[in-house]
Amino acid sequence: MSVAMLLGGGLCRVDAMLVNVALLAVAALIGVSPLVWVILHSSAG
Repeated sequence: MSVAMLLGGGLCRVDAMLVNVALLAVAALIGVSPLVWVILHSSAG
């Protein structure tokens, strides 16, 4: 029982970490993509 609870807690922690990493990645993409777009257009122009 305790082992299953520990595994469940570990999975929950891993899920939380993955969610945090995913949110950070999305935020980074949202913050960086306009810069990349501007750089590409300024260099092309």
